[in-house]
Amino acid sequence: MSGERPRPAAGERFKTGNKEFDEIVKFTGGSAVLVLDESFAEGRNFIQALFAKMPIMEIISPRGSSESRMFLHVEVDNLQSLSIQVNTVRKTHQPMILLHLYLPDILVKHGEENVLRMINFWLDEIRRNGHLEFFIIPKHTFTDFERKLLAIVDGALELSVERKQSGYETFFTPIRLSDDRHNLKPVSYVIDDGKLLVRPEVQTPESALSRIRQLLISGEEVKVVFTGKHAGKISLNHYFLLREVSGWSLSWVGEAFWDELDDVLKSLGILYDMGVVKFVTIPVDRSFLNEKVDNYGQKLAVVFTAAFEELAETTTDYLNHDKDLQLGQALSYLRQLYARLYSYSRSYMESISFDTLLAKMLREQLGLKADVKKKSSKIFVVEVKSCPVCGELDTIENQQHCQETFSPILVGAAKAVLKTGVDVSEMECSGKGGKKCVFLIKALS
Repeated sequence: MSGERPRPAAGERFKTGNKEFDEIVKFTGGSAVLVLDESFAEGRNFIQALFAKMPIMEIISPRGSSESRMFLHVEVDNLQSLSIQVNTVRKTHQPMILLHLYLPDILVKHGEENVLRMINFWLDEIRRNGHLEFFIIPKHTFTDFERKLLAIVDGALELSVERKQSGYETFFTPIRLSDDRHNLKPVSYVIDDGKLLVRPEVQTPESALSRIRQLLISGEEVKVVFTGKHAGKISLNHYFLLREVSGWSLSWVGEAFWDELDDVLKSLGILYDMGVVKFVTIPVDRSFLNEKVDNYGQKLAVVFTAAFEELAETTTDYLNHDKDLQLGQALSYLRQLYARLYSYSRSYMESISFDTLLAKMLREQLGLKADVKKKSSKIFVVEVKSCPVCGELDTIENQQHCQETFSPILVGAAKAVLKTGVDVSEMECSGKGGKKCVFLIKALS
C-alpha cells in the first residue's frame, strides 16, 4: 500500500548506543530475544538501562505498573485479545523496543503450550514490523517453556549474580547474539545511576588503548583515580605508574608521558577494565601537583638507594610476584618514573629552566654534590663529586653500575621538561679513576 510507512529491512543492525555492549552483542531489527533473570525485576532494569536513550514500550498485565513513559496494559484472560492488542502496537508504531513483562501471568492462566504457540505465530509479525522485542521470564521457573522458547527465538540474554569476597557481581551471558569470542561467555556489568556499565572479562590492549585515547582527545577534564581494588598479578611498572598518577588529570598524563603514551594509555585501559582504576569527569586543580612534587622527590631518593629493597618486598607481596624476578628490571624504570614525575610537576608549577631544575633535584632530593651546566639548547653536562654510587663499586661486579644508576634519572627528567628524546653518556667516572662523575645529556631534536 502506498500509504504504509517504510519498515527496516530484515536483519538491519539495531544498535543500543552503549558502545561497549554493542561490541559484544549484535541485535537486529525484527528480532525476538528471551531475557532470563532470577529476580525478573533485574531483567527489566537491564533493558531500561541499556536503551536509556531510546523509546521503550512496556507491555504489562492489568495488575502491573510501569514507570516508563510508554506502556500498554494488555488483556491476559484471553490470548486472542492479547494478541490483537500487541499486533496493533507493532503495526502502528515506528520500530522501537518492545518489552513483554506479562509472560508469568499468561503462563499460569493458559499453560505453556498455548503461550508458546502464540509467540511462535508472532515471529513472522515481529520480523515484518522491525521492532526489537524482549520477552522476560524468571529463570528456572518455567523450565520446559524456557527451553522450548529459547529454541525458536533469535537469541537470549541470561542474567546472573555471583557472590564475591567484596559483595556481589552481576553478569549477562549472550546466547546466539554474539560471535564465537563472546557467545555463552559471561560479561560483568553494573547499573549505576540508570546507566549500564559493561566491564568485559577480557579486553584486548588495542581496544583499551582506543577507548582511553578517545577520552584523552575529547578535551574533557578527566581525573584518574586508583580505586584501591586488588590489582591482581600485574607488573611492578604498571602498579607504580597507576598508583602515582592517581588524582592526576588525564591531560597531565598525556603531557608527562608523551613518548610512551600508547603504552601508558593501554595500561590504564586494561586496569580500568579490571576495576583497578576509574575516570571521573571533574576538573583537577594544579595545586595537586604542588602537594605531590616533594613526595615524588622522596620516592626518587628511595629508588636511588638500597632502601628500595624494603619497598619492593612489600609491593611484590601485594602483587603476588617473585621479588627477585621483578626487582632488577623494575628498578631502572622506577628511577626514570619518579624523576619524570618530579620534573614534570616542578616545571608545571613554576617557570624554571631545565638545568636549574635538574641541579635542584640532584642536590635537594638526592643529596648529591652536583652541578649542571648548559652548553647549548641541546647539550647539558652534569658533574657529580664524591659519587655515592662509585663509592660502592668495590663491592659491585658491574663496572657500568654508575651509569646504569644515573642514566634513567637524567633521561626521565630531560624527557619530562625538554619534551624530546635524549641520549645520556658517562664521560668520566670516579669509580674508574676520574676526579668526578660526568654525564653528557644530548637532546636528539
